[in-house]
Amino acid sequence: MIWLAAAVEYLQALGMDAEFCDIIHYASPMHDVGKIAIPDAILLKPGKFEPHENPLCKWCDFQPVCPLYRHRYERVHGDPAPRMSELVDEWVNLKREGRSVNRRLDELNALINAYCEEHDYGRLFASDGSAVARRPQHVTQPDEKRLHAILEPLGLWEQVLSVDTQKLNALIESRSLPPDVEDAVLASREEIRTQYALYLREQAHAR
Repeated sequence: MIWLAAAVEYLQALGMDAEFCDIIHYASPMHDVGKIAIPDAILLKPGKFEPHENPLCKWCDFQPVCPLYRHRYERVHGDPAPRMSELVDEWVNLKREGRSVNRRLDELNALINAYCEEHDYGRLFASDGSAVARRPQHVTQPDEKRLHAILEPLGLWEQVLSVDTQKLNALIESRSLPPDVEDAVLASREEIRTQYALYLREQAHAR
């Protein structure tokens, strides 16, 4: 395979080590084999490839080039951004500390609120003079009938109507819709933006 030899030479020219080049050399031919059972709708999908993790990832030989695992290998074979790796380590440590703090705060909130309710306290004082104060939070929502009666005569009712996403998801998950209607509802969704949330994923321990 001329293209494979050229690819390996290119990787060597980029400074990749021999182990990495060997992985690409032996694993690349399996790429076309793996595509045999993949539908064309996935193979020919336009746009950027978005990797999705699954249980087979741990045996995949393409981890060194996969966006989900590549950084692990880069750190071992010469970290390209050591300062960013330090920031990642700091984030992980703070996230772990935050989880522990938040769990304890939830426990203390329940105990303090229960004590204040039982003994009719508005606030409790700490040893240094600071206080834990209780402030009521009134959660409200519009009365639909009353709001309709106010806005409909003004022709403004349609402006406040919106899709309740939670109710829509519950309807879809109930499997009460005919299949063609469910497909149409799912197809009606459009992506308005992409955002990424950070979360801590602990290292899996071998059993």
